[in-house]
Amino acid sequence: MLIFLYFFLLTASWTSAFSFGAFSLPFLFACLYNFSLIFKSDLKLKRNLLKILLLPFSFVLIYIFSTSIFNYHEKTLNYTLAYTIFPFLYCYIPSLIKINYPERKKLINVFFYGCFIVAIFSILEFLIRYYFGFDITSLIPHAKENFAFTTTDKGHVLFRSRAFSTEPMITGIFLSTSFHYFLLELTNYFENRRNILEKKIKIKIIIIWIILLAIISTGSATSVVISLFGILLIFLRNIYLMIKSFLFRGNGFIHLISNCILIICLAPVLIIYFNYDPVKTSINMVLDKFLLDTNYNSVIARTSIFQDYYGLFLNDPFGLSGTVGKYSKDGSAINWFLTLLGDLGFIGTIIFLFPLTLFSFNGIKSPSRNGLTLYDKFSLILIPITSLMFHGTFYASPIWPLIILIPYL
Repeated sequence: MLIFLYFFLLTASWTSAFSFGAFSLPFLFACLYNFSLIFKSDLKLKRNLLKILLLPFSFVLIYIFSTSIFNYHEKTLNYTLAYTIFPFLYCYIPSLIKINYPERKKLINVFFYGCFIVAIFSILEFLIRYYFGFDITSLIPHAKENFAFTTTDKGHVLFRSRAFSTEPMITGIFLSTSFHYFLLELTNYFENRRNILEKKIKIKIIIIWIILLAIISTGSATSVVISLFGILLIFLRNIYLMIKSFLFRGNGFIHLISNCILIICLAPVLIIYFNYDPVKTSINMVLDKFLLDTNYNSVIARTSIFQDYYGLFLNDPFGLSGTVGKYSKDGSAINWFLTLLGDLGFIGTIIFLFPLTLFSFNGIKSPSRNGLTLYDKFSLILIPITSLMFHGTFYASPIWPLIILIPYL
């Protein structure tokens, strides 16, 4: 039943709202969708992906279950289920199902415009809490309260927006992914239409402004950094195309103007930065954290954990005594890849990431259906992959729904 897939994509970032422990809305809808497939008599599978999945994921299952038996710890069962069930339900099985063309566009819109709705909610949450002291997220049952905040130079408390997620960073990463998607849509649409005054281009610019302000409202250094990284990727693409056009066609102005449009997208944020204290404080805090300012306890904690996990990896680089959750049961490395290296070693990390890599590249090289080039799709999927270098909650990453959607872009 596609309705469950729609709800999964819509609520993919809702890791706290209406949740009870590990039973969040995206997990519930993913389970319902996968279970409903049993009753679909007209189900069609992507046989090429089925071949890609069976052998690599079989190795993942064998490796995880065998190491969990031989290197058992008190939370082995929890981590074994998490590392097998989440990728299976959130990505691999849904990616195998053939979806009719009319439904593909709906799925794309549900996910990305669902993130846009989250952006609007995040801005409202930030403003209402700052000016009226009321947390609108308290109107919704949450699995975890929002204690993330910072203070301005004038002593005002800024509570960071988290919308429907357990923490602001998760919301910010989903917003950063949708931000990059709408930027790609904007540049491609302009390059095809070449009319900056067209209504659809104006609407896309407004959407981008709203999402960018929502990212800042989360106060997440990770989200701001990967958003800027995404802008850089598009700049580099446009510069390459501009030089190529000048050399071989004698005209590359369209790509030069496209870069100017990207700068226009950033202009309102700069204006607000110099005139609005809460936004200025949020951005300054983000920059300080990115530059590893040790005045922040979170920076000190992160660098210390990085060093600890790097030492664990050096002690057992091949992961002969490793298993999922071996060390991360007491706290992740705040970097999923480093967490995997610490828990599983190099061999286990390669085995676990292999099917994820195969599915990603299969989606990237699929025929473009929504105007995005191979480079565009690669840069889009690079956003959540890069974000996993800054957090360890892999099941709350946009990478899983994005892999489902990337073949249809």
